[in-house]
Amino acid sequence: MDRTSYSCVCGQNPSMCYAFIGACASRLRMEELFHKPEDQWNLIELDVHDLVKSVKDFDDVFWALQYMGTVGVRSRPLSPTGDEIPGSEWTGRFKIKGIRRIPRTKMEEVKSYIREKGTVLATIRINLDFYSDSVAMPYERDRSSPSNGFHNVCLVGYDDGKGIWQFQNSFGTKWGKNGFGKIRYNRVVQYVVPIFMNEEILDTYENVQLPNDPAPPPPPVASTSSSSSCEHQTRTRFGRRH
Repeated sequence: MDRTSYSCVCGQNPSMCYAFIGACASRLRMEELFHKPEDQWNLIELDVHDLVKSVKDFDDVFWALQYMGTVGVRSRPLSPTGDEIPGSEWTGRFKIKGIRRIPRTKMEEVKSYIREKGTVLATIRINLDFYSDSVAMPYERDRSSPSNGFHNVCLVGYDDGKGIWQFQNSFGTKWGKNGFGKIRYNRVVQYVVPIFMNEEILDTYENVQLPNDPAPPPPPVASTSSSSSCEHQTRTRFGRRH
């Protein structure tokens, strides 16, 4: 399963990663629904400056996507292609109104969602060498260096033979072949799928969080222990880390 056939032209500010993957998700969803040429896609618009002022923790994809669901059309577009999108093209149809988390144990559900919907949003833990172009695979976590937080990416494909996710990255074309990279299955901390404005929240949905939900306690630091992993997988709501 591979969706890396087109080039990614985007910003290289890591603080924008959460907003970028939301735009990617909207773009890919529209591609899947309408099967239109790229120049006919209507891309989500976000005011990055407003987001930076309001979202204090860029590492938590859950809280960032919640906030994205509360903003409207602004003057500055953020699109995976970097195109200037007129405000008149915005319909609100692909604005994110909430999120749903897929437990890390349900790998087949993650793959199924990528096949059917185009993408799944993911958070990976990064270390100090993440920002170095000299390392062979900068998206891999080097456990010899201290933890440096998290980074959010947009999963667009997978390779079961190699056990890797293919993802689209907000760092642009310098890393990961035209904005795309790869990460091993077991390196992902959390999986999220967006709920768009035109989608109904079904009673069968689990692990749903909406923007007006109260912020819960911060999630525990990722651990390899089974008890910590279980706690992380069964948590149903995430918010900002304070």
